[in-house]
Amino acid sequence: GEAHDARTAAETAAVEAARLRGEAEESARAAAEAAAGAQAERESAEQRTVEALEDIAAAEQRHADELAAAVAARVAAENAAAESARLRGEAEDALAARELDRQAVESSVRHAHELVEGAYQDRLAAERRLEELSAQLAEVTARLRAAEAGLGPRGLERPAGAPGTQDAGGAGAHASSAVPASAPASTFASADPGEASVAVSGQRSNVLGSLLLVLAAVAAGVAVYSAFLADWSQPPAEAVSGDPLLAGSAALALVLLVVALVVRRPAAAVRIDSLGVVTVQHRDDVGRFDAYDSATRVEMVGEPGTRQWRVDLSGPGLEPMSVDRSMVDAEEFTRELRRWRPSL
Repeated sequence: GEAHDARTAAETAAVEAARLRGEAEESARAAAEAAAGAQAERESAEQRTVEALEDIAAAEQRHADELAAAVAARVAAENAAAESARLRGEAEDALAARELDRQAVESSVRHAHELVEGAYQDRLAAERRLEELSAQLAEVTARLRAAEAGLGPRGLERPAGAPGTQDAGGAGAHASSAVPASAPASTFASADPGEASVAVSGQRSNVLGSLLLVLAAVAAGVAVYSAFLADWSQPPAEAVSGDPLLAGSAALALVLLVVALVVRRPAAAVRIDSLGVVTVQHRDDVGRFDAYDSATRVEMVGEPGTRQWRVDLSGPGLEPMSVDRSMVDAEEFTRELRRWRPSL
């Protein structure tokens, strides 16, 4: 019975040991599964940590890039501000220079205006002086004629016929005379038999031409100064078109020069002496025509004061010459000429 009890106890112990071993194996399996879960969680945590570190590194890189971009933008803005300040300073300097140029141009124009005004006043004074001299000359002529009452212009008795004509026999004594076209002015000046009663030269066009030349010189000076200040780093056409003062002053100088050359004429001198001899000097041509001599042809075209007025003079062996309103005062010349040619 003891063996049976011992065997039963052994079997019971074996069953208990098997149960305990099963429980131990179950506990070990549970522990292994728990360890595996912990390992998985640890690996997952490590992965999340790695990803978080990568995100932090990426964020730091983005922040560094953004900071570098911000610094570069700030540097560019500072450079742009400095360049803008420099350009503004240059623009202010250029504006100041232009203002000085404008003041210089205004001063030149004002000076030119003063010169023109002075020349105009001088011309008025010369015209008044000319009128005074003409009046004195007319008075002297009247006295001479009063002293020569009853005598011809050469100190000879007039014929019994019309006072403005003479017969063929007297024509030789009163023949027209003229200096050849190539003779100098001094030749006929020394041969003048009497004091001049009319001496009028066409000076108005020359005065106007001189004034236009002065203004053209001022405009040319402004153009040269503007060209000196222009920016020639660009094509010449753009440099000229980009500077209105340069283009305008150059065009004005050219126009004034052309107009001055058109208006300005060679000086002419016309006079009638106390014996009725008309002396005409134009350019290098000099002619002397005896208005009292019937052999001298004197023809007047138009009326004094009109644009087409002129007096054509010709005589035997003489080159024909014409006197127009640009050379003399038409009314004064006609009035004096009619004293010797009443038929005009």
